[in-house]
Amino acid sequence: MGSAGVLEKDLNLAIAQKLQQFLEQGGTNVIVTRSDDNGIYDVSGNIRSKKNSDLKNREKLMKESSADAFVSVHMNKFPDGQYSGPQVFFSGNNEKSEGLAKQVQSALIEALAPPSSREVKKADGSIYLLKQAKLPAILVECGFLSNEEEQKKLLDDSYQKQVAWAIYCGILKYFNEE
Repeated sequence: MGSAGVLEKDLNLAIAQKLQQFLEQGGTNVIVTRSDDNGIYDVSGNIRSKKNSDLKNREKLMKESSADAFVSVHMNKFPDGQYSGPQVFFSGNNEKSEGLAKQVQSALIEALAPPSSREVKKADGSIYLLKQAKLPAILVECGFLSNEEEQKKLLDDSYQKQVAWAIYCGILKYFNEE
């Protein structure tokens, strides 16, 4: 959660839906893990079991979809509000993940600049879906909710479109060079 009650899940969904529109307009068949504010979990459990159920169902969807890539949209947060900028993490399970991450990171920096020294990073084992992925898979941290200036941008619809467009352009460049 960001300051003033901003929920990461709401921003994630807004940007993911914009990305979906760009991809579909470009002729891509898009499979999403959620299209509204509802998770994909067993409703009878406690919070922890719902989270685990949601992750397992997302993993199942990822593995059964025969998708060409997996892209997860998120927001970053750090106790110190000085940090800003997008950063892309990639799965170490597929050698092509790093290439996808680099294209998306490059497109984000180009579209959203101020210059950023952030580079792609191989995800550690704590990012469950990237750990389970066999296909090219990335997690895009679109910006820092802990940075007030960046949070204001991320709440803006036109900025969200810029972020989604940049992710789209990075994905497109990756597949065009594949």
